[in-house]
Amino acid sequence: MYLAIKDLLQERRADAMTMAYGDGPLPVPRFAYTNLRDEGVPAGREADILSLLMMTILHYLTGKPALMGGIGAEPDDDTILTISHCVRPWKMAGYKTAPVPYALRNYHGEKFTGSLTAYVEMKVSRRLLFAA
Repeated sequence: MYLAIKDLLQERRADAMTMAYGDGPLPVPRFAYTNLRDEGVPAGREADILSLLMMTILHYLTGKPALMGGIGAEPDDDTILTISHCVRPWKMAGYKTAPVPYALRNYHGEKFTGSLTAYVEMKVSRRLLFAA
């Protein structure tokens, strides 16, 4: 899926991408999105144009891949901020940095059979820029 998306981006001369998915029989492109973001291509999930626009702006402002996700608090400790999403870039510190360790996991169990996502823990006390 990653290679097909790369070919499509090149064919269309696109600098960012998103697509609608989820109800069909094909796997979702979460793992492909992770790779694209680390290569400097903003990739927004589920045809979310507004999030993609913000990710693209942050990409150009910071020179780093952007993460879109749901913000919440740890159930047992409201001093801990949680950011949950299935497409976390491995190079959040910058495109020229080494990727952080990750674990491959299935994406939401049986909901999207055959779909992979990379699980990565964020550093404690890492500075983040939030945009809403």
